Amino acid sequence: MSAINPLLKAITERLDAIIIRLHAGLDCPPADQLRLEGLMQAAVLVSITSEADLQKLFEERYQDLTGRCIKTQFGDAWADFFQFPSLPLFAKPAPVQPTTKV
Repeated sequence: MSAINPLLKAITERLDAIIIRLHAGLDCPPADQLRLEGLMQAAVLVSITSEADLQKLFEERYQDLTGRCIKTQFGDAWADFFQFPSLPLFAKPAPVQPTTKV
């Protein structure tokens, strides 16, 4: 049984943490997502994995952690719109209250 690559382990842990936070309605600093995307690029550049495998990992982790299919939310071609290493991870919009009377 081979051990998981430390870089892939870090990518999976960070991905899970971001998905869990956002799904719970919590904020996620953009820097966390940018660091994750940087690790994903590094893993591809040093031939540890491929873009397609990382996108599949994202789809699987998103489904497992949220119970929702990313393709249902963003379409089968989500990866064409969110080109690697970008991921469709968004915080829930903050409630906006008008500050002036109409």
